[in-house]
Amino acid sequence: MRLRPRKSAREHAVRLLPRLARKFFRAGDREVKPGAAPGRIHAFRIRTKRFRYSLEFFRRCYGQPLDSHLKRIKELQDSLGAVTDCWSTQRLYHGTFPTALVRSPKLRAALDGRLTEMLAAACRHWSSTFQEVGLRQRMLRYLGHPPVGSSRRTGRQRTRQR
Repeated sequence: MRLRPRKSAREHAVRLLPRLARKFFRAGDREVKPGAAPGRIHAFRIRTKRFRYSLEFFRRCYGQPLDSHLKRIKELQDSLGAVTDCWSTQRLYHGTFPTALVRSPKLRAALDGRLTEMLAAACRHWSSTFQEVGLRQRMLRYLGHPPVGSSRRTGRQRTRQR
């Protein structure tokens, strides 16, 4: 998206963030599902992080109510990170350790089981939080219409500037 120098941060946020949110929801619906490839989960985690940072960048335009959305996104990011960490450990185990260890069926099964658990937890988190239609609608409405005056300085801040 092209930014326009004469527009305010609030105007840019209203144009940019709802679009990013819709892309975030579509990508999550597509990627976070049982049996998903860990590499795809990792890519979605990166997208989640970028989306969260974009929201944080414009936080002054939205005020404190944005924090509840940021908290949900951070929790999802942590859940996706657990999948990625487990997958990285599994890859390290299969690629680095001696062959005798790699062939240990118990250890291999434990790693595979842990990855399956982490992926299932991430899928539950996504579906219970971000697939709820009401939350999506509230978030999109909020991003498209930030509270008036949320980006203005408070009286206390104005006093300090004088």
